[in-house]
Amino acid sequence: MKVVSIQFRFVGNSLGTWVYLVSFDRPGYGQSDLHPKQTMKSIAYNMEELADQLGLGFKFFVIGLSMGGPIACSCLKYIPNRSIRFADRFNIRVTGSTASLTGFDRVLTKTGLVGNRTVSSTDCRFDFFDRLAGAALIAPVVNYWSPGFPANLSKEAYCKQFAQDQWAIRVARYTPRLPYWWNTRKRFPSFSVISGNPKLSPQDVKLMSSLFMASCLDDQENPKQQGEFESVHRDLMVAFGNWEFDPMDLDNPFVDNESSVHLWHGDEDGFVPVSLQRYIAARLS
Repeated sequence: MKVVSIQFRFVGNSLGTWVYLVSFDRPGYGQSDLHPKQTMKSIAYNMEELADQLGLGFKFFVIGLSMGGPIACSCLKYIPNRSIRFADRFNIRVTGSTASLTGFDRVLTKTGLVGNRTVSSTDCRFDFFDRLAGAALIAPVVNYWSPGFPANLSKEAYCKQFAQDQWAIRVARYTPRLPYWWNTRKRFPSFSVISGNPKLSPQDVKLMSSLFMASCLDDQENPKQQGEFESVHRDLMVAFGNWEFDPMDLDNPFVDNESSVHLWHGDEDGFVPVSLQRYIAARLS
């Protein structure tokens, strides 16, 4: 799995606040391993494991853009409260009746063991819960077949798509073995995102043009180097297949209002109608 990290600091106060931003290639993209049976649920657990391996700390904030939006929802569903074994988190070596702390110089206040270099092995058996620090969804992809949508609303939004996208999405939904074949046949209309001609607003066209020019100047690795079938076509199958959960049935992971979930979506988004996002937001508020 390829991981890109950026560290920067906000300087609004005398000390400043450091932010550690991590991005990774999902299965099938870049150098990440293939995962033909990937689901929204499996990717959420992949993120949890990655965060633990990188030592991102007790809490981390999730940001999902486009296809990453449903994955952020999956994190809210499956890993909002993560049970972490004390010994595993702090790399504790248990010997006899005591345990030596080898991974950290100190234990955070929440454990009640601040500053101890040696704790009892009994303490190491306790689990504690960490919550996500928050989540942000930016123009997230929506599954038109989510059971929480009224049939008339999802149908209206679906029919606003290009005819070629309606066909491609249906193929991915009902015949998941055929998206690659369908989208690579000249006689059939391919998915607009794959063909490079998605339904964009004038503002998006201007923005995407500048982003495209910037990407051409960068010497970046091809994200689809393992083939379009295992990347964009697999995305179609996952995005419009059967999810393990309905976004409109999510429980509030921040019961004490210590954080929140943010949803940003453009009014003129031609790819995912904003009406669906407004319905989800209303259901969850």
